[in-house]
Amino acid sequence: MTAALDVRGARVALGGREVLRGVDLTLREREYLVVLGPSGCGKTTLLRSIAGFLPLDAGTIEVAGAVATDRAVRIPPDRRRVGMVFQNLALWPHLTAAGHLGFVLRARRVPSEERRERIGRLLDLVRLGDKAGRFPAELSGGEGQRLALARALVGDPQILLLDEPLGAVDEALRADLAAELRSLQGRTGLPTIHVTHDQEEGLAIADRVAVMREGRIEQAAAPEEIYRRPATAFVAAFVGKHNLLPGVAEGGRVRTALGTIPAPAEVRGPVTVALPPTSVAIGETGAEARVTACTFALGQWLHRLALDGLEVRALGARPAPLGSTVRLSIAGEARVLPNEP
Repeated sequence: MTAALDVRGARVALGGREVLRGVDLTLREREYLVVLGPSGCGKTTLLRSIAGFLPLDAGTIEVAGAVATDRAVRIPPDRRRVGMVFQNLALWPHLTAAGHLGFVLRARRVPSEERRERIGRLLDLVRLGDKAGRFPAELSGGEGQRLALARALVGDPQILLLDEPLGAVDEALRADLAAELRSLQGRTGLPTIHVTHDQEEGLAIADRVAVMREGRIEQAAAPEEIYRRPATAFVAAFVGKHNLLPGVAEGGRVRTALGTIPAPAEVRGPVTVALPPTSVAIGETGAEARVTACTFALGQWLHRLALDGLEVRALGARPAPLGSTVRLSIAGEARVLPNEP
C-alpha cells in the first residue's frame, strides 16, 4: 500500500546550521502521527519542508506516491494538496470565518455555488456553522483554532500538518480540543502529522509517535511502546520522565544504586537503566535517599529524592516529609539501554 507521505534522508541547513540531519519518516493512510520533541529539534522545519515552504538540501519527499521534492523536482506549496495549521494560526483579521474559506476557494477558482456548499459543510464540521459571520477577534481561542483547521481542510488536502496547534489555547481547554482534533481526524480519515513538545498531549492522541532530537528521529512507535520500551536514554527521559540510573551489566544482571535487575546475557559493561517513577518503590528496605520535593497530581504524590548525587522520582500514596530519609527499591518495569556515545 502506498504511504500517504514518505520522507527519506531529508536534510535542511538554516543559517549555517544543519536543522534536519537525515530524517526518515512515513505517514500511513488514515494515521494520526505525532512528532514529539523539545524546542529547536527541527519539528517545524520538517513540517515546512513537507508543505513546500522550505527546500531540502538533500533527500526526497513523496506525497501519495508522487515526488514533491527531490534534487530535480520541487512542487510549490499551492500544488501539493497539503493542508497546514500554523503555530500562530495566522488568521486574517479582516475576513470573517466564512470569508477565510471563501478566499481559499476563490483562489482555486471553485464555482460560487460549490463554494457556498463547501463553506457551510466545513464550518458545520468544526462546529462554527453559527459563527460564519464572525471575525477572528470575535472568536474564542478554541474557535480560532477550529477556524484555522477548517481553512486547512477547505482545499481538500491529501495530508494535514498541525504545528503546535494547541500552543495558543488555554490550559483548561487543551485536553478537550485535543480530543476534538482526534475525533475530527477519525471522521475524515485524513492522514495527519501533529507536532508538539507536550509529552502528555502527544501520547494521548497519537496512533504512532515519532520522537525527534537534534534533527533526527530517535524512535517511532505506538505510544505505549514509546513509553514502556524506549529505545534510547533521551526517549526515556523526555517522553516517560524515566529515571536514568547508571549500571554495570555482567552475567545476566545489572547492578544499580537501587539494586540489581535482569539483563540480556550478551549485554556487558556500563549501561543505563530507565525506570519510570511507577517502578520506584518507597518502603522499608532498599537504598537510602533524601526527600527534596513532594507534589500532588492525579491522586498520587510525586517525590523527588537525592541518591548518591542522582535525582530520582518516585510515586507514593502518601507524602514523605521534606528532608526526611526514605528507602527506595526497584518494584516494576525497567529498561536496560546502551550508554550513548
